[in-house]
Amino acid sequence: MVPDRVPVAPVLEFKPPPDVALDTTAATRDARRAVRQAAEGAPSEMVDRAELAVSELVQNALDQASTCAVAIWHSALQRGMRVEVEDAAGGTPQIRPLSPDRPGGFGLRIVDGVVDRWGWEPLPFGKRVWFEVEYP
Repeated sequence: MVPDRVPVAPVLEFKPPPDVALDTTAATRDARRAVRQAAEGAPSEMVDRAELAVSELVQNALDQASTCAVAIWHSALQRGMRVEVEDAAGGTPQIRPLSPDRPGGFGLRIVDGVVDRWGWEPLPFGKRVWFEVEYP
């Protein structure tokens, strides 16, 4: 764990029973709500960017792995917020070139455009994609 961050919300886990389809709309809504609650009192511009980014990352994770976990951190120095989304899918997250022949592929492009930093880390069971937004 990075020493200058503290958890501000319990980890959200989206994992349906094996025979039940996950409601991705509800999952992304719950992730946005958690970000908004964790960022209470922060400038609305920062919160809006974090909500959009977490929606994209949760949707990507659920599309690829059908499950994910979301962790939200505040900087202990009150510089902003870090959000991490873990999933069990392999692969390297990357911004794909736009193509009229392939639908979608905008998620990381959107994240890249609205956050201050983002990246990813491999995990033994999949990967963690994270982003940071700073107070303006």
